[in-house]
Amino acid sequence: EMYIGDWSSDVCSSISTRFHYVASLSERFAMDYRYLGRSALQVSPLCLGAMMFGGETDVATSQRIIAKAGEQGINFIDTADVYHAGRSEEIVGQAIAADRDRWVVATKFG
Repeated sequence: EMYIGDWSSDVCSSISTRFHYVASLSERFAMDYRYLGRSALQVSPLCLGAMMFGGETDVATSQRIIAKAGEQGINFIDTADVYHAGRSEEIVGQAIAADRDRWVVATKFG
C-alpha cells in the first residue's frame, strides 16, 4: 500500500501510470458533468485534489497532472491555503490561468 506521505519518483511514476490508465478509459466514455448544488455551474464528477502540489509533488509534475486532468474533461479542482503554506493555490492558479473560465476551483481558508 502507498500512504500519502510516501511520495518518491517511483510513486509519481506509478501515479502517472494509473492516471494514464484512467485517462485512457475516459477516451471511451464521455464525461458526465453535474450541476454543483443548485447553481448553474457544471462540474465533472471527479475532483482533482491538489493537497500535495507545491510539496511532495513539484511544480512541473503538478502542472502536468492538472493539464492531463483538463484534457480528460475534469474541470473541478480542490485546494486550500494551508496546503504547503499556500503554494498549492499558487500552482493551481498559474496552471489554469490561461483557461480559467473552464475550471471550478474549490478552496478552504482559515
